Amino acid sequence: MIRDLVLIFTGVGFALATLILSRHRLKQDKLLTRYREAEAAARAELQAALKPAPAVAPTDETEFRNELEKLTAEKQELECRFEARSAEFQRTLDELHRAEARYRAIFESSFQFTGLLSLDGTLLAANRALLDFAGMDEDEVIGRRFRELPWWGDSAATRERLGFAIHQAGAGECVRFDLEMSGGNGTITTVDFSLKPIYDEFGEVAYLLPECHDISELLAAGASLAQARKMESIGQLTGGVAHDFNNVLQGVRNCLDTIGDRLQDEQTRRLFDAAQQGLDRGARLVQHLLAFARRQTLSPRPVNLLELFKDMRSLLERTMGGPVHIEIEVPADTRLVKVDPAQLELMLLNLALNGRDAMPQGGPLILRAENSEADPPDGLDPGLYVAVSVTDRGTGMDARTLERAFEPFFTTKEIGTGSGLGLSMVHGTVAQSGGCVHIDSRLGQGTTVTLYLPCAEVVKDVEPAPPPGVLRSAKGSAVLLVDDDCLVHAYRVNAHTH
Repeated sequence: MIRDLVLIFTGVGFALATLILSRHRLKQDKLLTRYREAEAAARAELQAALKPAPAVAPTDETEFRNELEKLTAEKQELECRFEARSAEFQRTLDELHRAEARYRAIFESSFQFTGLLSLDGTLLAANRALLDFAGMDEDEVIGRRFRELPWWGDSAATRERLGFAIHQAGAGECVRFDLEMSGGNGTITTVDFSLKPIYDEFGEVAYLLPECHDISELLAAGASLAQARKMESIGQLTGGVAHDFNNVLQGVRNCLDTIGDRLQDEQTRRLFDAAQQGLDRGARLVQHLLAFARRQTLSPRPVNLLELFKDMRSLLERTMGGPVHIEIEVPADTRLVKVDPAQLELMLLNLALNGRDAMPQGGPLILRAENSEADPPDGLDPGLYVAVSVTDRGTGMDARTLERAFEPFFTTKEIGTGSGLGLSMVHGTVAQSGGCVHIDSRLGQGTTVTLYLPCAEVVKDVEPAPPPGVLRSAKGSAVLLVDDDCLVHAYRVNAHTH
């Protein structure tokens, strides 16, 4: 009978251990309770089996002692097996706890917004990244319907889409699309949302795993790249058109110059002067287009911004008028910049005129320059830069206007009051000088346009080279005339032969 009990208890212990290892880790406490109940029952059965039998007069003392020793040995062996099973169970339970801690650490440490849903869409768990983004505690969200949580906003279409996604995932499908989430601080973030089914040991869908990856920066980078490519394409087209148009204007100007020397009639002279003015306007337009396309000829040199601003102050005050007052902020330790000073003055004048037009009631127009101690903006080579900014307190720009601010011929001004080439010219000239332009604008608050210009290397003055000797013409010499436009070439040939 004792041997049968030993075999029965051993089988019970093995079955209990097998059952414990096969259950889900979330049911550990329940399994531990069951094991302790089974252990108590087994101990009770063992004690009952080992309870001394009613006293019977031994027929043989030697036989009685042998039977007692045998029972004692079997009891000790049974207790050793029980202790071994208990130790094995404890090791298994400790390993389950360690595995639970590892997976919990991974779940909580993920940068992605991760959770766990039941098949009906109830939120069972949410990681720390999701709770921190929402600004909520775990007890505020656990047990609520996932699609009705506040971080999805008030959009009925979004809730309906999430409900359909939960239905699809419950049927075994993986769902993925982009959504917008509202953070606890009011920020709107675009996320790559996915919902996957989790299967149990029987191959049935037991839970749903939602994940959200913040792709706001990725979308912003993609938009910036698309904008840069668009501007580059427009610049190439604009540069080609401006070059050809410049050749046409040069040919017309050369012909007018030849005709002007022979004019005697006053009325014809007035018409000639009108034509010259039209050519001058066309030439300025070409220069703006070439500046945008980064094809103009620049003469960069070290420029002291404090002196340049002081020299421009009187010009700006006369141009701006009474309601707008100029404020200049340039620290004495501002570094020199390497730029074409004439082009820099033209850029600042264009930006000042834009600021004046944005403040019809007047206000401060602030010209500021300061050393940029932070890392260079994206797209610039490593090095030292100076931030030159023009700030107004005008009407500002909305997001759609801001996206197109650098496009040539784009303007929000009335017809005849703006060409739409001011900011595009600034953008092209600064880029050609090795810098970049950044615009910060808010509707009703004003606009700040910042030019990041490279610092100039301080070098010793070098004595200019002596001018080359004058070449004297000799009878019978040949002059080679080269030009890529036939009209200009024909005029030059005619001018030199006559």
